[in-house]
Amino acid sequence: LADRQIVYYSSTDVAQRTNTAFLLAAFLMIDCNQAPQEAWAPFAAIGHVSEERGGGAAFETYRDASDTIKTYALSALSCLEGLNKAMSLGW
Repeated sequence: LADRQIVYYSSTDVAQRTNTAFLLAAFLMIDCNQAPQEAWAPFAAIGHVSEERGGGAAFETYRDASDTIKTYALSALSCLEGLNKAMSLGW
């Protein structure tokens, strides 16, 4: 498989696209030993990140699952950096 190209299709929904990109980048980190920035680079080239849905953003930021007002923005890259830290601690 090393010489084959993988094509993955995702919805045009920005939330699903964000989750798809995160999961693929996490795979690159875990299975291919890439650093967070290196794993996210192909997706960063697709477009910008927005805290709000819509507006043409390629990806959106994460938040907690509560119904409260969103008080922070957590990018997929930040989540990948957290995954990297967990991996460095043996998780």
